[in-house]
Amino acid sequence: MTDAPAPAPRETSSRRSWGAVGVATVLALLAAALLYYIVTPHDDAPPPLASPAQTKPTGYHLVVSSLHIDAPIVSIAMTPARVLTPPANPREVGWWDDSAKPGATDGQTIIAGHTVHTGGGQFDHLGTIKKGARIEIIRNRHTEEYVATKVFTLSKKDVSDQAPELFGQKRHPNRLVLITCGDWTGSEYLTNVFVYARPLGDQQMSAAV
Repeated sequence: MTDAPAPAPRETSSRRSWGAVGVATVLALLAAALLYYIVTPHDDAPPPLASPAQTKPTGYHLVVSSLHIDAPIVSIAMTPARVLTPPANPREVGWWDDSAKPGATDGQTIIAGHTVHTGGGQFDHLGTIKKGARIEIIRNRHTEEYVATKVFTLSKKDVSDQAPELFGQKRHPNRLVLITCGDWTGSEYLTNVFVYARPLGDQQMSAAV
C-alpha cells in the first residue's frame, strides 16, 4: 500500500470492475441510546445507490494532503431501517448528518468513505495516515483545520462493543472521526479503520488579489 493517489476510474471501466471489487457498506443501527455500527462488504455486486433523500451535497471538501485526498463531502442520513450507507461514488465521502457539523465545538464529526481493494476509493490509504497529519474541511472561504491524533483498527465485534465511545455525541471538545474498512481477505473486509483528529480552529482565506 502506498500513499500515491489512485486514479479516478472511468465510468465504463468502473461498471465492469464493481462486480469484482469488494465495497464496504456502512450500517448504523440506533437502539435506544446505543448506536450499533458495523461495516459489511458487498461482493460481486455494485455498491448500493443512495436515494436523493439519503445523499445531499454539503459544499464541503475533505482534504488530506499527505494522502492526496481531496473529496467532496455529501451528507448521509439513516433510512427508516436504520441503515447508513456511504456515498455510492467512491470518490466522495459521507458526513453522517446526525453527527456534529464541521466546526462544531461539541460532539463528534463522523465521516465515512469507501476503501476499494483494487484502487479508486478516497479512503484506500486512510490507515497509513501519520499522527500529526493535517486534515482540512473546506467550504467557501473557510477552512476547518484538524490534526490527526490516533489511528487504529477494530474488528466488527469491537466496533459494536465500543459504539458509544466511537459514535456518541456527548463529547467536549469536538473530535473529527474518519472511518473506512480494512483487512481485505479476497472476499470481504474484516475490520474498520478509524482516525481521530482534534480541531485547530477555523481559518478564513484572504481575498485573492
